[in-house]
Amino acid sequence: MDKKQIFDHLRPLLGQKLEYGVNDCNLVFLELFYPEMADAIRGRYKTERGGFSVAKREFGYANVGQLLDDYDEWEEIDNSFASFGDVLFRIKSVSICLGDKTFSFDADGFKLISTNRLVGTLYRKVK
Repeated sequence: MDKKQIFDHLRPLLGQKLEYGVNDCNLVFLELFYPEMADAIRGRYKTERGGFSVAKREFGYANVGQLLDDYDEWEEIDNSFASFGDVLFRIKSVSICLGDKTFSFDADGFKLISTNRLVGTLYRKVK
């Protein structure tokens, strides 16, 4: 997916509230990078725990962090080298780097935060 497609996909989500199985950070990641996986689980869970269960049953991974660690096409990189398209995984959440801003979420919904505030494990797609 190129930059324009990523921006076009993420822009309408800004300000929207989290809704598991419909509009959550793990699903957004899958929509961008593995749309067939997103299609397989969309609408099949309503809680965080339910999402972990469905993903584990369908793909063998309870969260995106496990997938990123296992797939050879993703490489862990130092956060100081963050650039467009990199993926940040933190315990249970996933953020997408867009350059100096990163698409993330908090209690207020999906939003852009400063990339230099990234905390977590950063991955770059290398294949």
